[in-house]
Amino acid sequence: MREVGHSRAGEALLCLDIDDGAEHRALVVGGPHPNEPVGGLTAVHLAEALCEDDELRGSLGHNWHIVGCIDPDGARLNEGWLVRPYDRLHYARYFYRPAFIDQVEWTFPLHHKALHFDAALPETHAWMRLIDELRPTLLASLHNAEAGGVFYHLSRPLPSLYPFLDAVPSWWGLALDAGVPEEPGAPLYAPAVFGRWDAADIYDQEELQGLDAASWPAGDSSGAYAQHYGTTTLVVEVPCWSDTRFSDTSPSGQQYQELDRAADEAADAALDCLANVLSVTRNHLDTASPYYRACTEVLTTHAPTGPKDTYDGEPGEDHVATVAEAASLRESVHCLRLRYGSMLLRLLDSQTNIAPLPAEAAKAHKKLAERFTSWGHQAMAETPAPVPVQHTVATQSGAVLAAAWVIAHRIE
Repeated sequence: MREVGHSRAGEALLCLDIDDGAEHRALVVGGPHPNEPVGGLTAVHLAEALCEDDELRGSLGHNWHIVGCIDPDGARLNEGWLVRPYDRLHYARYFYRPAFIDQVEWTFPLHHKALHFDAALPETHAWMRLIDELRPTLLASLHNAEAGGVFYHLSRPLPSLYPFLDAVPSWWGLALDAGVPEEPGAPLYAPAVFGRWDAADIYDQEELQGLDAASWPAGDSSGAYAQHYGTTTLVVEVPCWSDTRFSDTSPSGQQYQELDRAADEAADAALDCLANVLSVTRNHLDTASPYYRACTEVLTTHAPTGPKDTYDGEPGEDHVATVAEAASLRESVHCLRLRYGSMLLRLLDSQTNIAPLPAEAAKAHKKLAERFTSWGHQAMAETPAPVPVQHTVATQSGAVLAAAWVIAHRIE
């Protein structure tokens, strides 16, 4: 175990090296987003399994380098829900996800056309140094979502891996996500297996659509940085909550475009609510707070939708949404309302702990708390019981081990 850097608050970042003198090197990173803790547990599980099982380790042909938590400062801001069994409302009430400029995963150097970013965070620098030192054959960035199914991003096509990625979730009662993709423009290699989709790809797509592509708020991803060394990057996304809707490709009986417009309108209404509260309370808030940066970013980057922009392959007017698509469009509304409503509430709560808010601001605070509770109950009514964390950890671990095995044995 060694220190590889320090967080912005000065906490040591630790990496476990398991060195067998193997031909290949795997770098596993947990917690690239601090609201996604499953990867930290997966990192611990992999470390234990690899240290205890010589036969397993030998069969994989890799030295292993494992970082359990790359953003401990951000993780501490989620401790309110991490320290107890969670339901959807409690999870949302104590939630924190950084603005892009504060995300370790998205502050790698970026130089593409009009995009230039070199303000990497200390944690990102530590990650960069590990990549530069190890030149890993495999980089596993471990993520999790709220509700949905399992999906992956791969930095290159690797057909021999797809059957493993398809099978592993089913061993633990999880299904592949068949809803609206997280990044609709990303190439689809296999069901729920997408190609890499980095800042340059997003820029190029938005440029083709005539959007302000230069407004990208941060840097590039870990996978884009590691690509310079020929690294295969695997991003494993597992859900905290999952049900069969997110894998159901049967027709829902509803038009996709109608559902999409309804989701846009609900999102716009939520953003209007947050903007109104922020306008009334802004002069009384700590503008240096990470909650403030996250809230103001979403209000500036998610402009009212208006006419819908399209991308290649987007469902047309006559497309009947699948059950999975309908579920994921609805989930996108729950995510936006609960994530950013929670962080604005936490920002207001922290201010009232210092001094009472003036009457108008206090009224806006109370109104937001009531609206947030309503949003939370709506989400809970559509959210099943949480997935046992052992099952999400096993799914992530299996995917990473399968990738290492396929790469080591050169089974393309």
